[in-house]
Amino acid sequence: MKKKLILIYNEGVAGTRSYLRGVIEDIRNYQAFFKSIEGGAWNDAEIKLFHKPSKEDLESYIEENADSEYFLIVFCGHGGSYDGETILELDSLIDLPLGELRGWVKYSRHLIICDCCREAPEAEPIMESLNERIRMFSQGGTIGDRLKARNEYQKAIRATREGAYTVGFAASLGESAGETSKGGFYSHSLLKAASAVAKSGDAGVVSFLQCHYLAEPNVIKLSNDEQHPDYIALRVKEQLPFVVKI
Repeated sequence: MKKKLILIYNEGVAGTRSYLRGVIEDIRNYQAFFKSIEGGAWNDAEIKLFHKPSKEDLESYIEENADSEYFLIVFCGHGGSYDGETILELDSLIDLPLGELRGWVKYSRHLIICDCCREAPEAEPIMESLNERIRMFSQGGTIGDRLKARNEYQKAIRATREGAYTVGFAASLGESAGETSKGGFYSHSLLKAASAVAKSGDAGVVSFLQCHYLAEPNVIKLSNDEQHPDYIALRVKEQLPFVVKI
């Protein structure tokens, strides 16, 4: 299966009010998770990292890989909303409407995770302390284990209908998204949920939505009930995978 994992991040400018140190941790933790057996055992050749990209570079990469069956895109950084549309801030002067990004991948199955604010620019970001550290996922495992994890992961992708999609949001429309130096409330909670799921129950594949649901209460708690994760997805039985247990 040809599939692509795209990690996009914009942490702002160090030494300024816009700087989000937690974004760097989020990207590091997502890379560790997706390369692990639990995260689907993605190979380096399938992963592309974009740091403050131009729209043209991002669109060009997606067009070059338009024959991919599946795109998994993670955005961490600054964002907002305008007229009901989520806006991803690729850089200080480069905004990308989520609808435009989805248009580039609309013919492929896709999961998009947006850990960014979705509120008006005037609102202040939420700040709260986190004392827990993200669990580091297993990078190793035998070649056989990694192949089995990849096969199960890809089988779960192909079990979904063509054009299947899910978009996970760190916050509801109109809300800001909080973070600390250890990462965003949402990304931290999502990977914490994935870790818990990976260690429990029988072998199998767990969907992104199941982990999203598990992450919600922790995000609400960390934000003092000011941040409420949201999502959009097809209302179907077969959902896109997130965790593999073998």
